[in-house]
Amino acid sequence: MAKEIELKLRLATESTEQLAEWLDQHAVAGRQSKLLNDYYDTPNLALARLRAALRIRTSEDGYEQTLKTRRASEAAVQVRNEWNWRLRDNALNHDLLRSDKVGDQWPVEADMSELEVVFSTNFRRRRWIWKHEDAEVEVVIDQGEIQANDQLQPLCETELEVVAGHAESLWGLLEQMQQQAALWLSDVSKAERGYRLAGVAQLLDNNEDDAPSQADSSAEVMTNTLFDFQRACEGVVWDEQNTQSIWLAGYPLWCLLPEQQRAPLTHLLCELSAGTQTELQESVSLAMDLTSITRSVAQMSTESQLSVRECSATLAEARRQVLDMIECIKTDNITNPISELLTLIRD
Repeated sequence: MAKEIELKLRLATESTEQLAEWLDQHAVAGRQSKLLNDYYDTPNLALARLRAALRIRTSEDGYEQTLKTRRASEAAVQVRNEWNWRLRDNALNHDLLRSDKVGDQWPVEADMSELEVVFSTNFRRRRWIWKHEDAEVEVVIDQGEIQANDQLQPLCETELEVVAGHAESLWGLLEQMQQQAALWLSDVSKAERGYRLAGVAQLLDNNEDDAPSQADSSAEVMTNTLFDFQRACEGVVWDEQNTQSIWLAGYPLWCLLPEQQRAPLTHLLCELSAGTQTELQESVSLAMDLTSITRSVAQMSTESQLSVRECSATLAEARRQVLDMIECIKTDNITNPISELLTLIRD
């Protein structure tokens, strides 16, 4: 089993060449490859409900079966358990999933006999290795499409993954890359986007497994709220979703942050509520705001002396305030920085 430590980012297709040119100058380019991936799950989406993913990848090198399961984050960087096995052909090997290496990471709810392809991804991958002092990071740019139910959705993203060193090295590299293109931190995997394109979003949205439990630390509660905000931003910027979600996750974060660290979040909330999709996707400053917010919350989560109860109570009260304000406005679609909502973060 390997431990995958990475940052996932989305970017506009028009920005990829400028970013690739910078990487050619500051990192060592690897070979390009075409990757076709079939993702498997059961009819009741047992794997998706636990944020796990099972796929078979076809490339010039042959076939590979991969299982990924989600772990807690480290300093707001996603960490996943990952198993990779070479295959002779494009067919699932159930024995590998039953092996001692996987152990109890395979969900008991997932009946292996019911596994079937839910969606596929097909993309070109470009690779680079960036080195600095003791750190080594693999950078990839993926461009292609997601396929499900005879539908296609464009795919364009980049990933930074630790090869050697600590997760902190990812932030230094990202800071340099964000000078070249608008790179938006993403908490939505290719797998989740595929599930949604396959038309099973309602099953995922009804999943309550991610709700904080009484055993969570305050750091976990803060980080979960941060990832909720990242997902809300991604929905607004890339999927034209209702901006209500950014307030429901963003204002609670605003309440937790020290006053001197609130400016990027205030700016981002206002601009996301007013900008067009194209403007938002190509805004380097707003993408950097999200990175700044993420790092502030990561630092706060490690230093905060709040108990789980205090942290949860602050977040719950802030969320209630937003819901009450939205109810007073009598609208289900907040498409601009409505003055009543802005008073929450400007007073």
